[in-house]
Amino acid sequence: MLSAKFSLPLALGALLLAGSASAISTTYDVAGSTMSMVNQICAPCTVPVTGSITIDDDGLGNITLTTVALSHGPYEVGFPAFVSVVLDRDAIGLGLGVATGTGTTVGGNVAFGSTTFYQYGTSTCTAGALPCAITGLPDGPSPLVIGVGPVALGNWAFDLLGNLTSASIIYTNTVSPQAATETLTLVGSPVPVPEPGTAALLVAGLVGMALRRRAVL
Repeated sequence: MLSAKFSLPLALGALLLAGSASAISTTYDVAGSTMSMVNQICAPCTVPVTGSITIDDDGLGNITLTTVALSHGPYEVGFPAFVSVVLDRDAIGLGLGVATGTGTTVGGNVAFGSTTFYQYGTSTCTAGALPCAITGLPDGPSPLVIGVGPVALGNWAFDLLGNLTSASIIYTNTVSPQAATETLTLVGSPVPVPEPGTAALLVAGLVGMALRRRAVL
């Protein structure tokens, strides 16, 4: 009689445990990431990037970048003595759905193609010896162009613990006040999640208690 009462919750627990093993979605905290510009006189040329990304890995070589939620503070991409342009991005995300790649996120590499990003923030131009008109921007702050792309995601490297150790993304080419390239360099560690086995056993126990109480009533 006792085994009959608990056979259903035990089965549910087993199913939940089996389901947890197939979970493939990982969110990474990108603390330590940077946005930088080259071929430009700037101060600073590199600023920290904060936020997170989420990657799905089916274990069969198919990778999906499902979420990008990044931001960075202001940095200088102009020569202040002549003309200053400061970029400040409050949000950077995926523009058109997900981005797919091939490889592995455990001790290997993932090859991504190109995608589009969206961004929200401001570019602020301050004239010096030269007017802001040469940059194509008005004096003062103006909103950034929302859509950016194509963005080359390139090759991403992961260690055996699943940490993202290197991802250099060519974010955009800036043509004024002089030709320059921005690079978004990502690193990140998986965000801890509750132990799947513990959660599954808790659910199974609650279901068992509910069924037992119903049988008693």
